[in-house]
Amino acid sequence: MEYFALARTRFDVPSEGNGAPFRKSVWGRLCEVPYGATVRCLQLARRLGKPGAARAGGLSRKECMLELEKKPK
Repeated sequence: MEYFALARTRFDVPSEGNGAPFRKSVWGRLCEVPYGATVRCLQLARRLGKPGAARAGGLSRKECMLELEKKPK
């Protein structure tokens, strides 16, 4: 709830998880996205140096173990 109240902008949680090296690189790049910012799958793939891997990056992002749920209404 701190995140949604804008009281927490950084997280110190383990982000290892199981995954192939590409998935882990996607997860690592996701952790670099600043608070309040968004990144598209194509942008993420370009940051990884693999512009043709936007779909694979999106699927890896979907499997990210540190998903935040939407704020309850």
